[in-house]
Amino acid sequence: MLTPEQKADIARRNGAKSQGPISAQGKDIVSRNALQHGLAAHKHIVLDCEDDTAFSTLRQGCIDKFHPTDPFEFELVEQIAVGLWRTRRAFGLDTATLDQSLATSIDNAAPEDDTAALLAKAFHHAGTEGSLNRLHRYESAAQRAVDRALARLDRYRAKPGRAA
Repeated sequence: MLTPEQKADIARRNGAKSQGPISAQGKDIVSRNALQHGLAAHKHIVLDCEDDTAFSTLRQGCIDKFHPTDPFEFELVEQIAVGLWRTRRAFGLDTATLDQSLATSIDNAAPEDDTAALLAKAFHHAGTEGSLNRLHRYESAAQRAVDRALARLDRYRAKPGRAA
């Protein structure tokens, strides 16, 4: 059995063997390791499969609406844009999840199933997999982030003596 000192020495030697990626491409790939669906992404807001122009348009719309006057306001407006983008993504994923579950329900439909019954089966199927619950949590988190950023922007702008 190894002593704690021996374990620590082995861990130090193993840790010294790899220093991570060296190339810019390798670093970019590794930076996306934890990115699965993009609902909680911080660095990569727009996924490769999404329209970067649509995000830029949304972001510019937020800038045009709120007219940030300093870096702090600009950061809050950026947070609003990112939260709205993530909310839109969650809406799309929610619809796609139900569509996929509905397709499965239709494939396994009973002759007496009407539209409501098929939708109920689809909703149940998606819910039992937990995907809808996760999506709704991400959607709620994105909406709360927008609400918090809006409230902070309002509080910041309402400070007495602040030059607008």
